[in-house]
Amino acid sequence: MQKGMTIVYGVKSGLYVNLTNRCPCACTFCIRKNADKVYEEPDTLWLEHEPSFSEVRAAFEAQDMSRYTEVVFCGYGEPTEALDVMLETAAFVKEHYKIPVRLNTNGLGNLINGKRIEPLLEGLVDTVSVSLNTSDVENYLRVVRPGFGAESFESMLDFARECKKYVPNVVMTTVDTTISHEDEKCCAEICRGLGVSYRIREYSAPDEGDSSKGTVSENKSTLKDTDAVVETETGTVSKPRSQLTTLCYIEKGDSYLMLHRVSKKNDINHDKWIGVGGHFERDESPEDCLLREVKEETGLTLNGYRFRGIVTFISDGSEAEYMCLYTSDDFSGTLIDCDEGKLEWIKKADFMKLEHWEGDAIFLKLIEEDAPFFSLKLVYTNGRLVESVLNGRKL
Repeated sequence: MQKGMTIVYGVKSGLYVNLTNRCPCACTFCIRKNADKVYEEPDTLWLEHEPSFSEVRAAFEAQDMSRYTEVVFCGYGEPTEALDVMLETAAFVKEHYKIPVRLNTNGLGNLINGKRIEPLLEGLVDTVSVSLNTSDVENYLRVVRPGFGAESFESMLDFARECKKYVPNVVMTTVDTTISHEDEKCCAEICRGLGVSYRIREYSAPDEGDSSKGTVSENKSTLKDTDAVVETETGTVSKPRSQLTTLCYIEKGDSYLMLHRVSKKNDINHDKWIGVGGHFERDESPEDCLLREVKEETGLTLNGYRFRGIVTFISDGSEAEYMCLYTSDDFSGTLIDCDEGKLEWIKKADFMKLEHWEGDAIFLKLIEEDAPFFSLKLVYTNGRLVESVLNGRKL
């Protein structure tokens, strides 16, 4: 293994800081398994020794800092393994260059340092990007392989949640192609529950004969329905967006086909009974999304459907969600198992006995009353419905 002392390196308009090669994880997709460097960087990122702050400062002073719009703690190791030097460097950047600072981290800094480190980031770090990687503990242990074991997953989520108190922008990420589309949707729900943004990082597989091209991109993002932050040539840019979804209640006689969301521990809808649906994918119309989601989750094909209304969800800490609500009693096919929960035909009269979101009872009542097309706004605080507005009038 070739070693050197590449402490800083440029990627587009960002100056990346390589403080350590220590990391408590062994992610299955990590570039360190295949290469000594990233992107077009000519020198190895394996360090001869961990740099002192004076060495880091000298590396900065050798740069033309006018070329860069952001400093990113991200190299061939977990930056919080070198916490003291990282914090001193961030303070130096803020004092001398006054440009945004980002920390790319596995979110295990509290376990690494044996203390809460989130308050130490206040005023020094503008964005924290945490590698979520998957939505449940089992997959996380398999993909990330953290040295701290099962406690790592909850510690990582807790770190992201706590960072919101001290850092303006908190983002959680997964890597494209390494998890399923359903897992990506569950990750998006986790992030909404935590009140943080979600981004899917692009993975470029190694070209034959060139292992250095197998990378998880930090400056190129494949936009999907779950993206809330995009990295561009001018740096990290928050991308405000609405959440566009569909939900369908499939009817058979006096029953609805309902999904009991019990499969994912960190599902915002965990243990709730809901209809079938999900998020728009890129370039989909509401009908495209409706038909795809129903087919994916139930195996059924809708031969006909009725657009009943628009439901706007407002919840503390999350972007607004705009849901296209449908019903259908014209379908074909055979039910399949759903990896998001258990599908079951539920008598309409029994719905109120089930665990459900309070607002769902309102729009299901409108459906049962055969109300004309409606706009319903539901406002939640701490999971409780605090306001409902139908066609512009409070209920």
